[in-house]
Amino acid sequence: PAFAVGIIYIYFSYSGWNGAAYLAGEIKNPAKTLPVALLAGTLIVVSLYISLNVLFLTAVPLDRLSGVIEVGHVVAVSLFGDTVGKFFSGLISIALISSVSAMIMTGPRVYEAMGKDYQALFFLNSRLKNGGPLSATILQAAIALILILTFSFDSLLTYIGFTLSIFAALTVAGVFLVRKTLQNKWRWGYPFLPLLFIALSLWIVIHSFYDRPFESLTGLVTIAGSLLLYFLLRNNNKRS
Repeated sequence: PAFAVGIIYIYFSYSGWNGAAYLAGEIKNPAKTLPVALLAGTLIVVSLYISLNVLFLTAVPLDRLSGVIEVGHVVAVSLFGDTVGKFFSGLISIALISSVSAMIMTGPRVYEAMGKDYQALFFLNSRLKNGGPLSATILQAAIALILILTFSFDSLLTYIGFTLSIFAALTVAGVFLVRKTLQNKWRWGYPFLPLLFIALSLWIVIHSFYDRPFESLTGLVTIAGSLLLYFLLRNNNKRS
């Protein structure tokens, strides 16, 4: 179970690889551009992630890294001293800000699409003149602040990672429906790669529930509440 929960933390290093897809409606020639962006982005992250972890694990004894959140700072101090360690922590902070900036660009596009699909959420479908989705960005900021104020760092990662794993498995399961509907003839790795991904995601979900029941139950309650909201919105659309 502890290893499965550890995979959730690794998952966050890669989450965002699909963010470019959220901007598909605003990208020129998305059919050509998106596959290149998704594949190149994933390969770059894989290379950087593995290289950085090799550095971490060879520069500092493993027992000094156990239970440490600011691993980069500890390694930098060990290699270059306290001054460079502080500078390195600053660079990590800047990198995190850039990640937040990317999610501010991509996430609200999802809420905006919900505002277009469901009349009760029309307020999410508002944009600044020549700009991005205003109401959707405010909503995302509010949700993020609530999560930060109500969870510890460790619990927040587990809670979000648990729910992400469920929806990642459901999304990949959708590949089977798409192939059936569109009669897609692409067969490389099919159906073994989707099945493998779904199996690993379920493995993470099951063991996370065993090892972190509170965060997992909170994730399930969130999903249940979202499903209830979905059915209410769908019925409201039908009546309208």
